[in-house]
Amino acid sequence: DTLPRTPAASHASGRPFAAREPQHLPDAQDWAAEVAAGMDAGVRISLRLDLSAYDLFDGDTDGGPSTEGGGSAGVRNAGAAIVQVHSLADPTLVADA
Repeated sequence: DTLPRTPAASHASGRPFAAREPQHLPDAQDWAAEVAAGMDAGVRISLRLDLSAYDLFDGDTDGGPSTEGGGSAGVRNAGAAIVQVHSLADPTLVADA
């Protein structure tokens, strides 16, 4: 652990979490095993935003929003939101849902 610590850190949050020297936590291994149980099984869901910077921020020549594609004035097609599924067992496996 190389996080910076102030002299008052151990008083503010307790010695096991803020002391500069290593601390012995006898129940930490059991706690870590309990927390990690089942973390490598199943899937995680995320939302990826694909934004078009040109359509989002640039308008047409009169200074108004771009209305290309027959849309009404003020409507912008800025991008898409894609739901993704991630494998917890293999973090390299990602699929668009």
